[in-house]
Amino acid sequence: MYSSKLDMLRRWGLTKTVYFYFGRFLEKCLRLDGTFSLVFLRPLSRDDEFRLPHPYEFKVLSKEEVLAFTHDNPDLELSTERICKSFSRGDICVGVLAEKKLVAYIWRGFSVTPHTERISVRVGPKAFYSYKSFALPQFRGQHLATSLNYCGVDEVEERGRTHSLCFIDSTNYSSIRGTLRSGNYLLGYAGYLHLFGKILFFRSPSVRKEGFEFFLSDK
Repeated sequence: MYSSKLDMLRRWGLTKTVYFYFGRFLEKCLRLDGTFSLVFLRPLSRDDEFRLPHPYEFKVLSKEEVLAFTHDNPDLELSTERICKSFSRGDICVGVLAEKKLVAYIWRGFSVTPHTERISVRVGPKAFYSYKSFALPQFRGQHLATSLNYCGVDEVEERGRTHSLCFIDSTNYSSIRGTLRSGNYLLGYAGYLHLFGKILFFRSPSVRKEGFEFFLSDK
C-alpha cells in the first residue's frame, strides 16, 4: 500500500503509522485474523453540498446493462455470477459512464449481503449498505464516489430507506478521508476475530442500534 514507512509517516503522521504497522504485526506474527472496521452513516439527501461537477453520466444500471458493460472486461472486476446474485437479492448498481463505457460503480444492498465466503453483512430496515465501490485506475482521484451518492435517490426512497451505512478498514486512511469528504460521519465500529476455530463478532452500541452487523452465514 505504501512504498515505505517513511512515506506513510510523512503522509499520515506518527500515530496512524504506528497503528497501521501494529495491525500488520498482529496479523503476521501473532496470526490474528479478523477485521476492525469503522462504520459510517450518511443521511439520504438531495443536497448538492458534496456533489462535484463531472463531464460524465451517472445512472442506475439495469442487470442487462451491467452484464453488457462487463462482458469480456475483467478490468471492472465483476463476474457474471456475482452480478446475477447481486440483482437476485434486489441490490442496485449505480455507475459512471464515460464515452458510453462503464468506468466506475458502487453497489447498494438492502438486506443481507455477502462479505466473505463465510461472513455476511446485515443492515436495519431503514438503511442500505453501500459496498464494492470501484473506479478504473485512470479515473481514480476524481472523487466519483462522492457524486455517485446522489445517483438513484428515488429508487432508494421507494424502498423506505433514509440513510446509507458503509464500513472501512480502520487502517485504510485514504478511503476514510474520502468517505468523510462525501458527507458521511463516523457512527462507530464493528468487526470480527478468528480465534481458536471460532469467529467472535463485535460492534459498538451505536452500530448495534442501527442494525448493522457482521454475522456467520448459513452456507
